[in-house]
Amino acid sequence: MTKDEALKLALDALETSMYPQQKQLQAITAIKAALEAKDEPVTWTWHQAPVKTSWGDGMVVADLAIDKDHTVSIYCERDQTAKVEAMFNPPQRKPLTDEEITDLYFDGFSISKLTDFARAIEAAHGIKGEA
Repeated sequence: MTKDEALKLALDALETSMYPQQKQLQAITAIKAALEAKDEPVTWTWHQAPVKTSWGDGMVVADLAIDKDHTVSIYCERDQTAKVEAMFNPPQRKPLTDEEITDLYFDGFSISKLTDFARAIEAAHGIKGEA
């Protein structure tokens, strides 16, 4: 069961309550908001660090909103911003096309090496390491 499926099940149970209490109504509102929320990538605005740091004057800073009341400042060297952004915005993975799957399958794999085929698909999605 996915998180959204579990939330929908809980929402259905709460909404069918004959006499919902205040906390149940709050939970209904919270669940609906969670189901509507989309994971948005972090947006970055880099600017020159306002003070010269001990690392030098080539430092830049980005202020990220955590929520409406909190931010975090991240400092890094000007030429390292792409690496920092990649930590917070992992690449969006897309399913392999039928042609890509076929190419992987016929690229030296046989049905007896099904795990090799699965590992090739994992590698195509950037999944590495030992199982």
